[in-house]
Amino acid sequence: MFKKCILVLAVLISCATFNAHSHNAEKAQTNVRQVIKKHAKTLLSDERFHSVSIGVYFNGEPYSEHFGELTIGESNRPDDSTLYEIASVSKTMTGLVTAKAVIEGKLSLDADINQYLPQPLLNLSSSENPITIRHILTHRSGIPQNLPDLSPYIDIEDVSPASFLEALNNSELKKTHGEYQYSNIAPDLLAYILETVYETTFEALLIQTLKELAGMKNSKITLENDDMPHFAYGYNEVGKEMPAFTEAPKLWGAAGRVKSTLTDMLKYIALQLEVDNPIVKESHKTITSGVSGSRMGYFWQMQSNKEGIYLLHHGGLYGTQNWIIVYPQYNLGISIISNVSFRDTGNILRDIADSIIDDIKPSGTKSIRLAIQSHCIRDVDSCIKRYYQLKKDDSASYAFDEDSQLNTLGYRLLGLNKVDDAIKIFKLQVAEFPSLSNPFDSLAEAYYVRKDYAKALINYKKSLSLDASNSNAKAQIKSIEQKLN
Repeated sequence: MFKKCILVLAVLISCATFNAHSHNAEKAQTNVRQVIKKHAKTLLSDERFHSVSIGVYFNGEPYSEHFGELTIGESNRPDDSTLYEIASVSKTMTGLVTAKAVIEGKLSLDADINQYLPQPLLNLSSSENPITIRHILTHRSGIPQNLPDLSPYIDIEDVSPASFLEALNNSELKKTHGEYQYSNIAPDLLAYILETVYETTFEALLIQTLKELAGMKNSKITLENDDMPHFAYGYNEVGKEMPAFTEAPKLWGAAGRVKSTLTDMLKYIALQLEVDNPIVKESHKTITSGVSGSRMGYFWQMQSNKEGIYLLHHGGLYGTQNWIIVYPQYNLGISIISNVSFRDTGNILRDIADSIIDDIKPSGTKSIRLAIQSHCIRDVDSCIKRYYQLKKDDSASYAFDEDSQLNTLGYRLLGLNKVDDAIKIFKLQVAEFPSLSNPFDSLAEAYYVRKDYAKALINYKKSLSLDASNSNAKAQIKSIEQKLN
């Protein structure tokens, strides 16, 4: 009888424990969805936005929510089958395929690209000064930013892979290998290299990799007829429908032509959180460092806080913008997509994403940038006073130790043409982080925008003195000295 009582008691305790865990899980799910809905409502209160899809992956659970109307005036809410252009976030997927090739021994990060090309591009990459795979992955190849930059050497209306490669080989690079210059052309060269070493098309390789590693079945470059009813056409801030890349690309589409659904993006985030996966680990590896320790992985931008490194990338085209941000230290990631694109869309979506992260993450400090940003846009002097007041009264709650907080805020003001206000924020950043190179580099850039070249020169030199590897400062110093002389 006693044993039976013990058994019954154990069963009751087990059931109670299960019910408690189940209740806590339901509460956590409700909380995540409430956070998403709260911030989506804030976003859509801005009349320039008419729809948004937000996906959060947290502690092994995906949450997808959709709001607004895809087509203005038709009340057609986006859903899990909606296909979005993810623009430059595509680069991280190209990076994933490249990491796979490195792990499988088909590519080496520091090998001359000509090693993998059927016909070497000797003018572009010489044996004395080679372009490497690492250069391409970190935007340090010197290859121009966009296809029109090759227009002296190519008919961009009738471009083909062969004419593209010929134009690349004939072009004059404006930057030397190793200097940062964002490029939407270089990833297509990398796609061609991947095709060569795998002996299959880049798109087939991309689709296979995403399917095998992440179970993604709805991400592709080339749309089929059955996809078109699900495709999200985009708009500008006044509701004008914008051009979209619905046709097959003439080149490879490795830089920004992937289309994906929110559910696939959540699977992609889940893959990024598999930190022991060797291919993921390789793609997250810091393969270059820049000013003040800024890092890049395989096309990933990498930043850090007290808890560790996190990864992010923005994508934007004529009618769509999105962010993906992944925090392995919190087992948390977010994808936010809207089929609206104008000058400030990326900044606004980033604010929403960061606010959601702040409300969900289980530990760590909150963004000081978000706490003071609205004040800065209205009155920068009161904003700076609020910064110091919060630091005095509640320093443990906010990320005062992350120089990127003030840096992002300064560039936000610079993007709004509030140049003098941006200078004040960069001066604050310099005062708070006097041993770092990047704050001086940013302050110099703001002075340059204001055409105060003498002060720009002083701060670029200070930045270089703190980080001798700052190639941007070197180039700007040379340019300004020529301008002043």
